[in-house]
Amino acid sequence: MEEPPVEAWCFDLLLFYRSLGDDDPQAKKMLAELEAYERFSFVVNGLITCLLVSFGLIGNALFVYQLHNKSNHFSRRLAKHLTALCIWDIALLCCCLCSYGIICMCLGILPFVGVTAYLLYLFQPFASFCVTGTIWQVLAITIERHKAVSRPLEQRTRKGQFSLRSIFSCIVFGAFALNFLAVPFERALIDCYEFRSNGFEVRTMIVQRELVNNQYYAILSHLIPDLIFRAPTPIVIIAILTVRTLQIASAQRTVGHQQIIPQRQRALGRNVHLMLTFLSIKFIICNTLYLFNTILMEVMGYGGKTSSQQTELEMEQYISSLYLTDFSNMLLAIHSATNWLIFYKWPECKEKKVKRFATSLTLSASSRADWLRGSAPIDSTSAEQALNKFRELKNEICADILSSLCNTCSSIGNALGIDKLQTRPITPQLFLNNTELLQHTNLLGNIIESVLIPLARPNSEENDIIEWRDFCRQIGYQYAQINGCLNAEQWKIVRWKLVLALSGNRTRSIQIDERLLINNGSINNSLLKNNKENN
Repeated sequence: MEEPPVEAWCFDLLLFYRSLGDDDPQAKKMLAELEAYERFSFVVNGLITCLLVSFGLIGNALFVYQLHNKSNHFSRRLAKHLTALCIWDIALLCCCLCSYGIICMCLGILPFVGVTAYLLYLFQPFASFCVTGTIWQVLAITIERHKAVSRPLEQRTRKGQFSLRSIFSCIVFGAFALNFLAVPFERALIDCYEFRSNGFEVRTMIVQRELVNNQYYAILSHLIPDLIFRAPTPIVIIAILTVRTLQIASAQRTVGHQQIIPQRQRALGRNVHLMLTFLSIKFIICNTLYLFNTILMEVMGYGGKTSSQQTELEMEQYISSLYLTDFSNMLLAIHSATNWLIFYKWPECKEKKVKRFATSLTLSASSRADWLRGSAPIDSTSAEQALNKFRELKNEICADILSSLCNTCSSIGNALGIDKLQTRPITPQLFLNNTELLQHTNLLGNIIESVLIPLARPNSEENDIIEWRDFCRQIGYQYAQINGCLNAEQWKIVRWKLVLALSGNRTRSIQIDERLLINNGSINNSLLKNNKENN
């Protein structure tokens, strides 16, 4: 018999067990299991995957188009995060289609030879790259939403946010290093032979290198990085931050007896926190099996031996690993194909839209005038009285506010120069008697007075609402730097002190839980800077 041109035989389990005939009961049993898996693979890896990919590609494309043409649905920053998530989903769906979707539709079981070998060599690491990128993208969205809810004033400053380009670059380079650098050391494309009627045919087959079977290498290159960067660490962080975000958001929705609903959410009827919660829950459900399967097969070696000398137990493990891999891949495809459904803004029925518009127009026309006349959020008479009272006690009120801030946060006192005076405790009289500190007191008084003056004007015209909105935005832009110096709890101190002073309860003590005060580190002397600009 002619000698094979190369050493390796093109691996084909179906062909191997069919060649043994009906005499071997074990071979007959294995052949039946492989044929059952072939039918399963055709349905799951072939038919269902192709349908999911088609649905996901169309949906993600529509959602990206909607994000860039109707940006009022989400904030600009969140819209860019969601666009990046759609790109990861599209890339992962394309990998599923190219690596096994079309091939399993045609062949049933995925072969390891021929063109498929090149596709697997390229697209399997790329699919893992996309999965890692999706994990980190969802983690980035979860962290930013938690920061936006827990520390909103700091998050709105430029210093409180990382550049989106930096975040995306870190995700791409980190995922690339984690999934692509080890590929040349773990996989190889070799020549193999197949039996033909006229002799042998040399083809290309993808195989694993011996290094993969090394237990120490598997722990260092797969187990430890997977635990830190894939599972369970990112999934646990996402779950914890999602729960904390919901708790903080639900607590912040009620102020006194008022139910606070964000303007964007009220206008669109959409709950962004709920959407992101659904995304996190769906992400955890769909990714856990894939990451468990990766650790089980790559680190523990379950079902990893694929040769004609397998024992019966090893063969059963191999077939079980095929089912497990297919289920995990299907969950990933479902996740990437349906993410856009959570955020997509579906068009409303025309009659329903016209009816809602007419109802809102009638309600707004009848209630807006009443709201402006008798139920205005700020009564001009009360605002004028508050302004007059503040002008009478401007220095005392501002000195009380600054002394409270310095006592609760040492970095504020250091920025104002209190540490040089070495005076404890810090009292309002210290700000009134010291010339340098009195400048800060006067500056704070001018800022508060500039805010109260427009509110004391009569609310006779409807356009006052727009003027108030523009004025508040102008204040935010002018004093945006202060947001990086004070956190939300310190702003509450300012509000409490000011409200008590203007309501005539200046002597009433305010109990503040120091555990709620978060020290933001050293702050710059923004008050002095604003003083120079005003002068």
